[in-house]
Amino acid sequence: MKKTYTIKASIIAMLLALLVFAIGQLALAALSVEITANSTNHTVLMPLEKSFRFVAKIKNTGTEKVEVSATSEADVPKEWHLLIPTGRYQLEPGQSNNFVAVFEPGSGPAESDGKQGELPPSPDEVQDIEEATVTVPIVFSWEGGSKNFDVTVKTKQIKIRGEDSQANVYFRVLDKETNKPIKGASVTALTASGVEQITAVTDGNGYLLDAPSHDFLKENYEKYAIDQAVTGYLLQVGAKGYKSYFEVDFAPQKGDNNKTVKLEKLKKVGKYEKSKTIKSGYSIWWIRATEDEKYFAFSQGAHDSPDGQAPASTKVLLVDGKKNSILWQKKTGGECWGLDISKSARYVAAGCHDGKIYVWDRSGKELWTYSNREGNRVRWLKFSPDEKYLLSGPVNDMPEEAGIFDVKTGKLKWKFYNGDYLREGRFSKSGKTVYLSSAHGMLHALNTSDGKLKWLGSGDHVIPFLLGIDEKNKQAIVTGKGRAFTSIDLSNGKTKWQTVVDQTITAAQMADDGSVVAATVGGMAYKVTPKGKIAWARQYGGVGHNAVHYATNSKYAFFGGPNPTLFDGKGNILWQREPGKQFKMEGPNAVNTGGANDVWMSEDAKTLVVGQDDGDIVFYKGSVKNGANKLSQLTGGPEDKSGQEGPLPPGVDEAMPGNFLRSLLTPFSIFLVIGLFFAALIGYVAYKFISKR
Repeated sequence: MKKTYTIKASIIAMLLALLVFAIGQLALAALSVEITANSTNHTVLMPLEKSFRFVAKIKNTGTEKVEVSATSEADVPKEWHLLIPTGRYQLEPGQSNNFVAVFEPGSGPAESDGKQGELPPSPDEVQDIEEATVTVPIVFSWEGGSKNFDVTVKTKQIKIRGEDSQANVYFRVLDKETNKPIKGASVTALTASGVEQITAVTDGNGYLLDAPSHDFLKENYEKYAIDQAVTGYLLQVGAKGYKSYFEVDFAPQKGDNNKTVKLEKLKKVGKYEKSKTIKSGYSIWWIRATEDEKYFAFSQGAHDSPDGQAPASTKVLLVDGKKNSILWQKKTGGECWGLDISKSARYVAAGCHDGKIYVWDRSGKELWTYSNREGNRVRWLKFSPDEKYLLSGPVNDMPEEAGIFDVKTGKLKWKFYNGDYLREGRFSKSGKTVYLSSAHGMLHALNTSDGKLKWLGSGDHVIPFLLGIDEKNKQAIVTGKGRAFTSIDLSNGKTKWQTVVDQTITAAQMADDGSVVAATVGGMAYKVTPKGKIAWARQYGGVGHNAVHYATNSKYAFFGGPNPTLFDGKGNILWQREPGKQFKMEGPNAVNTGGANDVWMSEDAKTLVVGQDDGDIVFYKGSVKNGANKLSQLTGGPEDKSGQEGPLPPGVDEAMPGNFLRSLLTPFSIFLVIGLFFAALIGYVAYKFISKR
C-alpha cells in the first residue's frame, strides 16, 4: 500500500512539474519580440556622408506587455563618436519603437582628456579622416529572450571631382528688375553632407560651377545606401543688396548645363543698438520670457564647463523686461538645464544637476522644492497653459520616470514610466494633453488629468528635442542627435514623415504654421516645411548649444554662436552683430568665446536678447526697417578649395554675355582660322604668279 502511495505521489509531482513547465512556456510565448535592423554593415562614404544611422525596429509580437533594454560594451577608438541610447522600451502587444544609434568617425580624440566624445569633426576635418573599421555589439534583451547585432562601420574617402563625372554649369545671375547681369554675386553648391562646398568662378560676366554631376552623386548614394533627404546639391546664389536664391536638390547633369537666376532687391535691414548688458558670471543655458515681454528668466549651464568641472552652484535670474534690470537672482545646486516661466510670470521653476526642482513666485519667494537623489539630474520642466501644473523629470529617484506636480502645493499628482530621462515635454494648447519626449527616442501622449497613456510614438532619435505641437497639421515635430526631423501624428502616434540631414541637430524651433528652423553641429542651418520638405539650407557655422529662436509668425529667425545673426523667414540676413565677419566653426561645447549659447527675440523682432557662453546677457533694441541691405549673404562654413578666380572656360550658352565669342576661341577654332589664313595667302601668291605668266 505504501508503495502505491509513493507511485501516486511521484506521478502527481511529475504532473505538477509539467504543469509549471507548460505555464512557463506559455508565459514566455506571451513575451515575444521581433527586432529588425536597416543594416549591420555600412561604409561611410566621405565626403558624401558624415555618419551612419543604425536603426533597429523593436516590435512586441506577443500577448503581454514587454520591456526591452539595449546595451553595448565595446572598446571603441577614441576618435569615433558613438551616440547609442540606453533606457528601456516598454511596449504593449502590437506596439513598436525605433532604436537609433549614430556612428560617426572622427579625425582625432574628441576631447582634451581623450574621452570618446561629444564633439564631432568639422567639415574640414572630415576630409582628413583616415579609412578605418569599427565593430560594435548591440544587445537587446527581455525576459526570456535576447537578440544581438554586431554592427560594423567602415570609412572610405573618394575623390568626387574628376573629368569623368563633371558637370559644367554656366550661370547667368541677373537683376530681376533690370534684367542686367549682377557682378560680385556668389554661387555655391553644397553636398547634402555639408562637407563638400563648390564655389563658382567668374570672369565678371557669368559664373561657372564645375562640380560632380548629379548622376555621379546619385549612383554613389544608392551604391553605399547613404541616408539623406536629397541626392543633389544645396544651392545658394546671393549678392549684396539682393535676396538669396535657394534651390534644394539641384541636379546638374554630366557635361554642359545652363542656368539663369534672377535676384530680387533686398529692401529690409535690421538696425539695432545695445541697450543693456548684465554680467551673470557663468555661461547662460536658457532664456525664457513671457509673451508680453515683461519678464525674462535665465538659467546658467554649459555643455562642457570651462575647466571640465561644473560649478557647485549657479544662478537663476528674473529680469524686468522693460528696464532690463535684475529683479532677483537665486543660487541653485549645480547647473540648471531645466527652466520655465509661467504665462503670467506668476511662477518661475528650475530643474538642476543636483536633482532638485525649485519653484519661486514672481517676488522671488521660494514656494517649494522637490529632491531626487544626487545624480538624477533634472533636465526639463514645463508649466501648463493654465499655470496649475508643472511637468518635470526625473521624479521618485527614478531617471526613467516623469510626473506632473500641483504648482501651488508641490504635490506630485501622478508619475509615468517613460523608459529614460525626460528630455523635453510640452502641453497641448488646451492643456488637456501632455507629451513626453524621452532620451532614448520614445514619445508618449498622456492625459494631463490622470497620466493615462493615449498613445506611444517613435521620436526615432537619441536625445529627442520635441520642437512643438502643431495642432493645425495634427503633428508633433521631433528632432535631435539622430540627424532627422520626424513628424508624429497627434491622433495615433504614428510617423507621418521623416527628413534626414547632415548631422546632429542641436537647436531648433517650430512656428505656429508648423515650419521649423534648425542648426546642426556640422554648421548647417535649415528651414523645413510642415510637410517635411527643406525650404532652404545654408552654411552657418557654430550656433551655440540652444541658440535658435524662431518667431511663431515665421517671419524671423534668430541664430546665435560667435556672430549672432537675424534672418527673415526666407533665409536672408537682416542683421549681424559683426556684419560680414566670418568665424571659425565652434561646436556646442564652446565656452568663454563671447558667442551666444541661447538667443531670444520678440515676435516683431524689436527686441533681441543674447545669452553668452561667458555669462553676459545682452539686450538689443531696434527693428527691421525699409532700406537697402548691403550685408553679405554668406555665413560660416569651410573655405572653398575648388580653385582660384579666373576666366570662364568655353561656354555653350550663346545668350550669356561673352560666351559666344569665348566659344569661338577654342584651340581647334584658332588652329582652323590660322590654317585658313595661310591657305588664303598661298592661294593669293599662286594666283599672282600665274597671272603674270
